[in-house]
Amino acid sequence: LLKNCLESVERLTTYRNYEILIVDNDSTEPATLEYLASTPHRVIPFREEYNHPKINNLASSQAEGEYVLLLNDDTEVIDGGWLEAMLEHAQRPEVGAVGAKLLYPDGRIQHAGVVTKASVWTRGIATHSYQFYSSDSPGHMGTLATPTNYSAVTAACMLLRKSVYDEVGGLDEKLRVSFDDVDLCLRIRERGYLIVYTPYAQLYHYESVTLGRGVDQPS
Repeated sequence: LLKNCLESVERLTTYRNYEILIVDNDSTEPATLEYLASTPHRVIPFREEYNHPKINNLASSQAEGEYVLLLNDDTEVIDGGWLEAMLEHAQRPEVGAVGAKLLYPDGRIQHAGVVTKASVWTRGIATHSYQFYSSDSPGHMGTLATPTNYSAVTAACMLLRKSVYDEVGGLDEKLRVSFDDVDLCLRIRERGYLIVYTPYAQLYHYESVTLGRGVDQPS
């Protein structure tokens, strides 16, 4: 999965001014260890129990760029202009975070923004809008095919200025598996920033393949 993700980034991305940081959370498979030893990218060891926000906070603290892209290893770039499409909005001073259009391998929508609170859309705390819609659907009043403001976007592919990430204190490490990205976006919104979904950044998302599905239980 990781190799497929990174090779798609390297092969297709037209914006070249980036660095890649890989966080290794106690990998044991020989093929994975061989790949990590051979990659030209920086590998950061994380020798603790899986904690999604802690892993990303660690990587962000060592990133040298002005922007931070949180990207799951179970994603695959489809179109070369994806990063520029996200930067288009992330560089706007009123925008706090930008999310992409993520597709299941069969072409249906996996993520196109996140809605919260009780409504016709939501199931529980937060729901991916237009999930399972066809990728070529325009959505309600064209919002699936248009950059749109949302309550949140998924951290499976989220771009934001590092200054904003640091301003809100990064991801909440108490939310080890789920909802840390929703929480981050809501805290960003509390600071007056917008959360933007753009359909012009498209990736496949082999959802929850690495870890499986999980929901944090109340302590």
